[in-house]
Amino acid sequence: MAQKKHQPADTKESILSAAESPFMERSYAATSLRMITAKAKVNLAAVNYRFGSDDALIREVFERRPGPLNSARIAHLDGLESGARGRPLTIEQIMEAIVTPAL
Repeated sequence: MAQKKHQPADTKESILSAAESPFMERSYAATSLRMITAKAKVNLAAVNYRFGSDDALIREVFERRPGPLNSARIAHLDGLESGARGRPLTIEQIMEAIVTPAL
């Protein structure tokens, strides 16, 4: 059976996904690009092409998850503020906006 070729967006996502667990398990300093590319089933040139440098790959891995989570937190907070109709939010409501999206 022929192996499916990665599309450009798929390749970038594959590399990011392949880098996450070794970074968490070993640290980024102990994770080689060869480990990441083997797991992502791409060549070394794909990392440089998609990210420009090792540092840019590391930065994007660490920025990947907080962005959507923080957007959800802000949206939740906006909803609470809208419902408060100008009254200040309680600390419990603010904590709800921080914690609930992560759950």
